Amino acid sequence: MNTDLRPTGLAELEEMFGAASDAGFGSAVFFSSGDRAAERSLEAEGLQVYEKFCGKKWTKFGVENWLSNWKLLHERPIQDGGDIVAEIEAIRDPESGSAAQMLLDAGPDVERAATTLRTVFNDPDIARLQIFKIGDGGAMSGAIIAAQWPVGVRVFLIILLD
Repeated sequence: MNTDLRPTGLAELEEMFGAASDAGFGSAVFFSSGDRAAERSLEAEGLQVYEKFCGKKWTKFGVENWLSNWKLLHERPIQDGGDIVAEIEAIRDPESGSAAQMLLDAGPDVERAATTLRTVFNDPDIARLQIFKIGDGGAMSGAIIAAQWPVGVRVFLIILLD
């Protein structure tokens, strides 16, 4: 962890998967820090990130449609350092699993994608890591990787594809 509280590798993760946006398609990285993070659960903040990412589509396609697929797919055991690549590959949900697999196949350099994901999400200081299923209940499906560090830092990597 860097002294500015930004996890090691966060800039490269944003470069590879995109900075926070309301594009509602593709992938993006969201970062939060501070005392406000402790006020809500990782899941609750993940839902807020999901809504921000969907932007205008959130209400256009109906909140109930976006929330119909929300589901916890994986939670890393607290004592386990984990391997994010293995955790993504182990997702058995056909829709979310294929979208999450796209994170590993990102761009022309798949080795770099795996290394970047591991740099951020295999940090031994992570206190909690969860992967959620997302989608509109129709054509779009995806996943959110949500990680929390003990110092109130959170990183969310979202991917949503059709």
